[in-house]
Amino acid sequence: MAAALKEPRVRPLRALWRALIDDGLLGPVVAGLALIMTVVGVVFEAVLLRTTLDMGTLLHTPEQRIWQELRW
Repeated sequence: MAAALKEPRVRPLRALWRALIDDGLLGPVVAGLALIMTVVGVVFEAVLLRTTLDMGTLLHTPEQRIWQELRW
């Protein structure tokens, strides 16, 4: 028990930072950019799908709705 109390405090974030510095920052930076680009793409697709589904509420006359159906 005494040895456990005298043990130095574990700092996982500091160990992670040192490992990143030792291995280089290029890999994590590229992975982070890829993750950000993926999230932006998914959000864009969701907005595009939502806009497509709401298109019917924006069309008021039957001619507009027929034209919309013919375009698909």
